[in-house]
Amino acid sequence: MTHNHMMRILQFASMQEPEIMARLIRLTGRGPATVVLDLEDGLWDVTDETDTSALKAAGRANLITLGRTHPELFARQPIGVRMNRSSGPDAALDLDALAEVSRFVEFECVVPTKVETGAEVEHVSGSLRSRRVAFRSLVPIVETRRGLANVDGILEAARHLGIEWLAYGHFDFALDSNWWPFPEPSEPRYWERIEPLIRRWESAGMGYVHPPYFQTHDEAGLASIIGRLRQASTREFGIITVGPRQTRMADRLSNGRRVTDDVRAPMPPVSVGPPNEAPADLARHIVQTFLATRRHPGGFALDTRTGEFISPHVYLAADAYLRRVGSD
Repeated sequence: MTHNHMMRILQFASMQEPEIMARLIRLTGRGPATVVLDLEDGLWDVTDETDTSALKAAGRANLITLGRTHPELFARQPIGVRMNRSSGPDAALDLDALAEVSRFVEFECVVPTKVETGAEVEHVSGSLRSRRVAFRSLVPIVETRRGLANVDGILEAARHLGIEWLAYGHFDFALDSNWWPFPEPSEPRYWERIEPLIRRWESAGMGYVHPPYFQTHDEAGLASIIGRLRQASTREFGIITVGPRQTRMADRLSNGRRVTDDVRAPMPPVSVGPPNEAPADLARHIVQTFLATRRHPGGFALDTRTGEFISPHVYLAADAYLRRVGSD
């Protein structure tokens, strides 16, 4: 029997031109999702760090313009923002942008990335408040080996600050761990790591937020993930979605439709390449598809044939694997 827990949806969206973002936010509608405008991985050109800096600068400028010209969207729809890691070169610039936008709007949440210590959580929270950034909640993401090693301190600091949600970043953690291929939700080893994290989060009074599932057209796979999270959780949990279509799908599934009581049954095999590929063959497929299907210089690639997003983390891990094994 499944547990009947509520589910929070965070729909991540790469920050683009203001009118494009306004249309996307309106398309999402007034449903249960918080639209999180992404200043981090969605504006990351893995092939050119100089271009990454330009993309992030443009993203901050677009965010300021969106808040100034469309404040009604923020009043009507919960909207958050994902900022770059506090120890990186973009953190101070992100804070400047968030402070400027706060002249016009209030954010539903701010999502700090690659949080690695409790002191870092306290620093980010203090920096936001000292800059008078207007936000309702903080949702840190733990997504590195160092962060997971220090998670008890992070949870303690978060609880002290009244933070209610903590996210796990599967793709960054897998990249930081030099894994290839990345564990998939259809594999037991994926859940062998995640289910203990859910228990640790909840024992500290935190709600767990699950990383995105990039097979955006696979409703059966998403249903299995939500069912597994419902079974593993004892309180409300969250999930990150990619785009309005997957958000609507997740909303339907969160209400129990298409989610069976047999949540321990394995998901049908899905992967970014043909099934049962050797690691080197899969890596070559990823590298070639990523470079061929990116819609713009930074961020994620979209395989229009499958509706699957390929993250820069997966591309980098595949490329690193091919370099290690000496493959062309």
